[in-house]
Amino acid sequence: MSADNNNHLLNLIDVTLGFVKDKAFHDALIRIQEAQREYLCAEADAKRGKERSIINAMAKLDIETTKLKFEYRRIQPVLSSGAQIHFDKLFDSLQAQRERLVQEKKIG
Repeated sequence: MSADNNNHLLNLIDVTLGFVKDKAFHDALIRIQEAQREYLCAEADAKRGKERSIINAMAKLDIETTKLKFEYRRIQPVLSSGAQIHFDKLFDSLQAQRERLVQEKKIG
């Protein structure tokens, strides 16, 4: 995953955090942000031969993404359409990242 894609995803998370008024959903977004940052660290480690770290980080990212989706479904009815667009972009980016990770593992 390129640095631009990583920065784009982290920026989407930051923008999305600005729209959140619900505490539980805010906490879920913070956890996904932390998981993304851990993934980036694990990716750097993987480049130095620590493949296990990237798998663990990917699993954590998957778990936190699933939790975030449940929280999103809970608060979605009260979100503005503008806020929903940012969440949709965030989920699309997370899914694209997941697909890239699967492809990297197949190749590696």
